[in-house]
Amino acid sequence: AVFFQSGKMGFSHVPAALASKVPEWLIVTLMNGNMAPFISDCLVMRGVFLPSQVENTRRPSSHNCSLHIRNVMYGLLLNSNEISPDSTFNFSSAESGKTNSVAEKQCKMFYVEEFDRHEQSLKKNTIQAKPGRYSLNQLPEISASVKASYLLEALEVKPDVLPLPAHLQLPVIITCYWMTHAEPRVTLFHLQALLLCFMTGELHKMICEADSSGTLECGVQMVYDRLSHLKPRTRNLDVDVAHIFCQWQSCLLMGIYLNQLLGCPFPEPDLTRLYSGTRVHFTYYELKLVSADHLLKESPTAHQIYHSLLCTVTATVPGGFFQKKRKSKKSKGKQATALAVSPLGKNSVEDSDWHDANNRFAALNTEDLN
Repeated sequence: AVFFQSGKMGFSHVPAALASKVPEWLIVTLMNGNMAPFISDCLVMRGVFLPSQVENTRRPSSHNCSLHIRNVMYGLLLNSNEISPDSTFNFSSAESGKTNSVAEKQCKMFYVEEFDRHEQSLKKNTIQAKPGRYSLNQLPEISASVKASYLLEALEVKPDVLPLPAHLQLPVIITCYWMTHAEPRVTLFHLQALLLCFMTGELHKMICEADSSGTLECGVQMVYDRLSHLKPRTRNLDVDVAHIFCQWQSCLLMGIYLNQLLGCPFPEPDLTRLYSGTRVHFTYYELKLVSADHLLKESPTAHQIYHSLLCTVTATVPGGFFQKKRKSKKSKGKQATALAVSPLGKNSVEDSDWHDANNRFAALNTEDLN
């Protein structure tokens, strides 16, 4: 009642379990709804439930792709102690097992329990928090530019994304991270479909803004209509394609949470315009038949924005990233032998001891969609 009368909630209404574990600035942020419940779950219960998606259940969970982002978050959330500025932390060395001794001593006992999909059932994974450079108490004192640099360093992305429009910076940062962590490997078609999905939202924004100003490039509406009304090229769902885009969604979600925790050094994107699962799938299959430039040919503005995004992302990966690796005759022979031994093929899975036939993931089984 107090909240609806005054728009504010007093600290007396804060759960004791939360108030005893976090600084005041974070409580205020959570109470104002400027931070996801995922953060408070991690702080209070030391456990989080990773949202399920329609993905390839024969592959590891799509949330594996964003594990490093969550590790960075957990390190910030669970490290309430002050770390000396001299005890800097290198993310790449942490991944290889070489951590700063001071930070390691302070964070080595912090764990988070994650509940995630494993095959077609639910599994609890215990994740050790990575030691971080900053603590929760230090975050309000850090400038936005330093926080932005920290996020870029944590995700191992170069600052080349900064010249882009502010509202596209975070999605592009996440896309650069996803490119190097997704499994199966991201192809050029996946990337182009995703960026064209971004473009559709940008064109819609231009059209809405032109309604008030009355100025709009003549080809913008034509390109927008084409991209937003693509027809499905196949009736079957390619579960590996779905799995790759599910990984991007997981990375985006965790990237937004990390950005919120840092006080939003990058503006949060308008998700309603940024991404549509149906549209990105239709675009992916359309690109098998026509080029991206053909889809944008009537609008020089759309062409320019798209290629700016494409060049920014591809500059972060090594040359030849999109070239298929040829399998040697030796590896092909081993694969054929493995397939001969297993009647289910290379993607067969073993029944786990704790497998529950009546599990909540049964509805997400995509095998019958092919």
